[in-house]
Amino acid sequence: MLQRLGFGTAAGTAPVEATPSEATVWIGGIRSAEDYARVIAYLSKSNLVRGAQQVQARGEGMLVKLSLATDLKHFLDAVGVERTLSVVNGSPPIDGVDATLALSP
Repeated sequence: MLQRLGFGTAAGTAPVEATPSEATVWIGGIRSAEDYARVIAYLSKSNLVRGAQQVQARGEGMLVKLSLATDLKHFLDAVGVERTLSVVNGSPPIDGVDATLALSP
């Protein structure tokens, strides 16, 4: 509501669209329990993520189904700005994966 009134956004920036969506992302670069905890903490604290369900783990990555408070593009834009995760591919050629991300060092 505040964003629609022009409050809560930085000068010159558009408010984030509030169209909820679902997305499945692969997050790589998870090499330890601490890395896993960083990813889960990041997703839990994000205002754009309503829920995150780990679907699969393999090697140094995991597949996560996200319930987003916005669309995937706005979520990926925020990920790029915040730099905890980085966007590897916003439209990977992998069935069932909407984006690939990596944990930043």
